[in-house]
Amino acid sequence: MERDRLVIVYNADGGLLGELTYVARKVVGAGSCSLCDITHSMTGQRRGAWKRACARLPVPVDALHRNELDAEARRAADGRYPCVLRVVDGTATRIIEPAELDELGGDVAAFEQLLRTRLG
Repeated sequence: MERDRLVIVYNADGGLLGELTYVARKVVGAGSCSLCDITHSMTGQRRGAWKRACARLPVPVDALHRNELDAEARRAADGRYPCVLRVVDGTATRIIEPAELDELGGDVAAFEQLLRTRLG
């Protein structure tokens, strides 16, 4: 098990129903996920720029949906999604808030820089 890692948490549920619900809500303008806009293209594929950013970060990155979190990650997220958690020795801390992700406007490079800043 990794001693230090990041967990990015999407503001959507995983699984087929969760994905379909998210797409439907986004299409009708009833909600979206600024983290999804950073990590995925309009077709739903992971962005190449995001894959490359992950490879450059000094810690592994796990991407999870709200309904996929363990109890520790749920505690740290505190119902505020999307967000980024840092997990060190099993203890999760929220290091990036939803509003901060909104401000990035889907910019992968700006997200990578924010992650590096928060990692120290």
